[in-house]
Amino acid sequence: PGGVIADRFGRKRTIVLGTILQLVGVLFMAISHNIPLFVTGVFFYGVYWSLCNGATQAMMYDHLRKDNRQHEYAKHQGSVNAFSYLGAGIANIGSGFMAHYWGLRMPYLLSIVPVSLALLLALTLKRDTPDREATRPRLRDYALVLIATLRRNPITAVFSAQIVLGLFVFLTICEFGQVFLLSYHISDIQLGLLWAVDAGVVALGLQLAHRVQRFPWQTTAIY
Repeated sequence: PGGVIADRFGRKRTIVLGTILQLVGVLFMAISHNIPLFVTGVFFYGVYWSLCNGATQAMMYDHLRKDNRQHEYAKHQGSVNAFSYLGAGIANIGSGFMAHYWGLRMPYLLSIVPVSLALLLALTLKRDTPDREATRPRLRDYALVLIATLRRNPITAVFSAQIVLGLFVFLTICEFGQVFLLSYHISDIQLGLLWAVDAGVVALGLQLAHRVQRFPWQTTAIY
């Protein structure tokens, strides 16, 4: 829904709101002493991800479209996501060492610094004003367009199903995989290094994904 909200209220507003919620989520997780408080932080963090993910993608597409370069969207979006995971991998290494030597709360506390910097950067973005005179599509209209697109393009439906199932598996591994690893008494440093390897592989895949976008069925088989 981030893209829909960005269309209605503007890209900058959506990104700023999302980043504020990210900061709130990190603060909740950093100060949490019980599960409900931590889950509240995770909730805010999830809303941030949904808002900013859609808004930043829409902003990039708008920027490329102004220069008639929208055909390069997949390439640039892949690079953005790749660098995001690359940064996550570096942070995973650092967080493993910090958790080992200074405690599990320290990575959350230190995360406040880059999130605050991200908020300052978001505030410097050029403000975009939504066209309030234009007819705004409702959420139902977006849903109808999505259904029509899936019916016209079976390959899109296949990819959508793959993404949903892939996210389900990925999130399951993320959440329960850590518990599984901890059962082997793995250290915080080793856990951070493993997540860094995972992020590095994902970053490489995202950086190269646009190169095979002309071969959808082959891509499907690889996926």
